Amino acid sequence: MDKDSPFQLKLAARSTLIGAFFGAGWMYWAAFSFSGNMRLLWLAAVTLPAIGLLLWAGSCVRRTRHLISAPDDIQRWQRVRKFYWLDVLLEWGLIAFAASFLAMRGHFDLLPATCGVIIGLHYVPLASIFRASRYYWIGGILVTGSLLSLLIPPAHLRYVAGCCLNGLTLWIGALTLLPRLRHTFPKTP
Repeated sequence: MDKDSPFQLKLAARSTLIGAFFGAGWMYWAAFSFSGNMRLLWLAAVTLPAIGLLLWAGSCVRRTRHLISAPDDIQRWQRVRKFYWLDVLLEWGLIAFAASFLAMRGHFDLLPATCGVIIGLHYVPLASIFRASRYYWIGGILVTGSLLSLLIPPAHLRYVAGCCLNGLTLWIGALTLLPRLRHTFPKTP
């Protein structure tokens, strides 16, 4: 990623917000799988970092909103946006199909691992589209971790481990960009 490109800063800010949002979703999915006091403890443990990360990422998106992208960046985006949206639609379609298929067969413990593999594979074209090698790392961690979570015997633990792996990977991916975004452009008054 080019640190000086306004387009790349906007992309990084939006990527951070997406990672923060979907990471929180995965962590809440894990928290709601518990019952009683354990659920309340997990919900509290997830809510504080989720709110902090979402607010921080949202402020970065807000601060990059008015940056003007170079004409070359705009033309490049116009060339690749079809592939980006195709990748996103394919990801969501595969997740919807896999979730329906696994739920109908009662294999709920396989949902996080399956979704993690699909989401991880979704990052491979993104790395090429946006020329961001960090997406290869995120995708690789999601795919490898999801496949390794299948080594856990089928039960509640496999389900929670898969959800936490996906959520923490997305959060860490978002956190790796936030400090760079904070120091790359001046704070707004």
